[in-house]
Amino acid sequence: SSGINAEYGGAITRHHNKAGAFLNPMRDRATSVPDGVTTQEYDRWCESQLDKRMDFSRCPMDGAPFQLVETTSIYKAHTLFGLLSLSHAYITNVGRLVGVVTLNEIQEVIEGRIDLQ
Repeated sequence: SSGINAEYGGAITRHHNKAGAFLNPMRDRATSVPDGVTTQEYDRWCESQLDKRMDFSRCPMDGAPFQLVETTSIYKAHTLFGLLSLSHAYITNVGRLVGVVTLNEIQEVIEGRIDLQ
């Protein structure tokens, strides 16, 4: 087990540490500003969208989503996904979201289709 942890420990985070891009849509705004719109106009539009209230009353929400710590081995994550019939899990570091991983991505790593190095 320690060999697996040494080889794959923390590998989930190295592959899926993209929460910042997901949580901050304005981060890469320079490449996504529509034609004919200035950066300032786009920034104002983004801010207005972020200030809108969302109605989640019709959205199914999991009050206790499944979390893995970022040092969880790929094999342990795969076992937990199978035992709990999970499709995805949130990766956290000291309770803070650092990524998301899906069962398909874990399977691709195990099968060697995704290289984590």
